[in-house]
Amino acid sequence: MIKNRRRTDNNFIYVILIGILTTLYLNTNVQDPINSPKLWILTLSIPISFSFFVTHLKKLSDVKNEFYLILFFLSSQVIAFFFTENLYVGFFGDSQRKNGLLTYFALCLIWLLTVVTYSYNKISQIKTYILLMSFILGLYGFLQSLGKDFIKWQNPYNQVILTVGNPNFSAALLAILICFIFPNLFIKSGNKIRLLNLVTLFLVWSLLLYVMLKTEAKQGILASAAGLIASLYFLYFNKNKKRQFLYCFASVGILLFSVLGMLQKGPLSSFLYKDSVSVRGYYWRAAIKMFESNPVVGVGLDSYLYYFKQFREVGYPLKYGYQITSSNAHNLYLQFFATGGLLLGVAFLAIVVYTFNRAIKAINNSDGTNQLFLIGIFSSWIAYLAQALISIDNLGNSIWGWIFSGILIAAAKETGPNQILNDKKVKKIQGLEVFRSLTALILLIPTIYLVSKMYWSERSAYVARGMIGSGQIDQQFLDRVLNDNLVDTNYKVLIASDLFRGNNRNIAI
Repeated sequence: MIKNRRRTDNNFIYVILIGILTTLYLNTNVQDPINSPKLWILTLSIPISFSFFVTHLKKLSDVKNEFYLILFFLSSQVIAFFFTENLYVGFFGDSQRKNGLLTYFALCLIWLLTVVTYSYNKISQIKTYILLMSFILGLYGFLQSLGKDFIKWQNPYNQVILTVGNPNFSAALLAILICFIFPNLFIKSGNKIRLLNLVTLFLVWSLLLYVMLKTEAKQGILASAAGLIASLYFLYFNKNKKRQFLYCFASVGILLFSVLGMLQKGPLSSFLYKDSVSVRGYYWRAAIKMFESNPVVGVGLDSYLYYFKQFREVGYPLKYGYQITSSNAHNLYLQFFATGGLLLGVAFLAIVVYTFNRAIKAINNSDGTNQLFLIGIFSSWIAYLAQALISIDNLGNSIWGWIFSGILIAAAKETGPNQILNDKKVKKIQGLEVFRSLTALILLIPTIYLVSKMYWSERSAYVARGMIGSGQIDQQFLDRVLNDNLVDTNYKVLIASDLFRGNNRNIAI
C-alpha cells in the first residue's frame, strides 16, 4: 500500500548552498581573504559530497557516461599533478588563485552529485536561493560603487570587487547571474503573486546590470552578451530554421566584432578596447609555447607563473617592464592545456561539448516555466564559458559553471515526477541516510583538521607581516611560520622581503 511520497532529490539543495557559500564567503583576517576561504569551503564539501553518494548508489549506474567523463578529467589532473615540480602548488594551487588538484577534485564531486540528485521539483527553491544571493551581491556592489564598503580593502582596482577580489571577476559573476534571471522575466503573470515575483526579478536584474556596468570591466559585457544571445535564440528563434540561420549568423558576427574590438581591431575598438584585455595576447601566446614544450602533461598544475618569464615574448618586458609577470594564462582553456597538457585540455573540452549537447536536448524536451529555467541555466553557463576565454578561473565564479553544467546534463535525463515510494523503501532510504550521516561525520574529522591547519597557516602569515610592519619582531613566531609546511612559499618570500625592507637583513636572510 502506498502511504508516502518521498523525493530522492532532497540532497540537491546542498549543492546550491555550497555554491552560495563558496561565492559569498571571505575572511579579512588571513593573508588571502578571497581565494583561500573559498578553497576551505570546497575542501569541507568533499566528505559531505562523498557521504551523499551513499543514498544514491543505485542512481550512479544511470550516469555511467558522466562518471567516465569526470574520471577522465580527474585522472588527467592526477597525472599532471605527479609531474608538477612544486607539489604544494599542484595540490593547493598558486597564491591568489587556488586552482590546484584539491579545488578541481571538489568541483568534480559537486558536478557529479548535481547530475545524480537534480530534479525539476527543486526549481522554485533553486531560483529563490540564487535570487537571494544575487540581491546580496547586487546590494554589496551598489554600496561599493558609492564608496560605502564596510570592509576597508587595500585595492588598486575599481572599487566594485564584490566577494571575488577584483572588478573583472565581479563583472563576470554578475553577467552569469544576469543571464540566469533574464529568461525568467518572460514568465506570464497570471495572478498577483506571479506579477510580484516578476517585479522582484526585474528589480534584482536591473540592480545587477547597474553594478556590472559600474565595474567598468569589458569581460562582463562580453560574457553577458554571449549568454543573452543564447537566451534570445531559444526564446524567439529556435522553432524556425530560417530564423535560426540568420540569428546564428548575426550573433557570430556580433561576437566576432566584439572580440576584435576588445583586441583594438575593427569598428568597435573605440568602445571595447582596454589595455588589460589586449595584454592577454601575450599571456595566451606564452601558454601556447608552454603547451608546445610539454604537450603531454604540461608545465605543472597551476604553475603558469613559474614558467611565464621563460616563455613570454621579448616585446612583453619591453612594453610592461622586466619585473611584471603573470600567474595565469587568462584563458581557462589554454591554462588547462599549458599546465596539464593534452589530456587535461581535451578532458575539459569533452565536458564542455557533452554539456552543450545534453543542454540542447533538455531545453527542446521541456516547456513552460521549466524550459525558461533551463534557458536561464544554459545562458549562464554560456556566459561562464565566454568569460573563461579572457579570464582566470576564479572560485566564486567557477563553482556555478560546474553546477550549471551538472543541472543541464541531469535535466536531459529527467523523465518525469519523482517516484512514489512505499513504506519499506522509505525505511531503507532512511537507514541509508543514517549511514550517510555517520560517513560524513567520520570523513569530516580529518578534513576539518586539514582546513584548520590551512586557516592557521594563512592567519600566521598575515599576523607575521603585520608584526613586521609595526616593527614588533618575534623571532620564535617567525621561525614557526617559516617552518610550517602549509604556509605558501610565496608568503615566506614576502615575509623575508618585509624584513629586508625594514632593515632586519640578518633575520631576512
